[in-house]
Amino acid sequence: MRREIVFLADAGTVTLPGMTVTSQLEYGTITLVALDGQPLTTSKKLLLQVMSEDKNWGWKTVPAEKGLQRIESLGGAPILVKNLNGTVILTRPDAASLTVTALDTNGYPVAKVGNAKIILLRPDTLYYLIEK
Repeated sequence: MRREIVFLADAGTVTLPGMTVTSQLEYGTITLVALDGQPLTTSKKLLLQVMSEDKNWGWKTVPAEKGLQRIESLGGAPILVKNLNGTVILTRPDAASLTVTALDTNGYPVAKVGNAKIILLRPDTLYYLIEK
């Protein structure tokens, strides 16, 4: 059976092996990877990556014929990202003992944000380090 999801928000709660994801983002991606080569269920160091729509500063379109849009300016740096939102729940038994640290775009720690039992995604955070 083939299932297509047009918008992440339309998917509701998505249950995957090892985690559950809920988000009101229309377009988005939420990825969990082990950084120590272990399975997600036993890894001691994980990276949670979150992304949504983005566009260049100064990007501009104008109405064109037949209801289409014409690009007037491609813009440039910095890249603007839509505010992120959602909840990620790790379903492994030790999730409450895993610390979660929000990282900046260069991978440096910004703030401890709790444990992996329930991770409330911050509007401006693309990366989270999850550690035992």
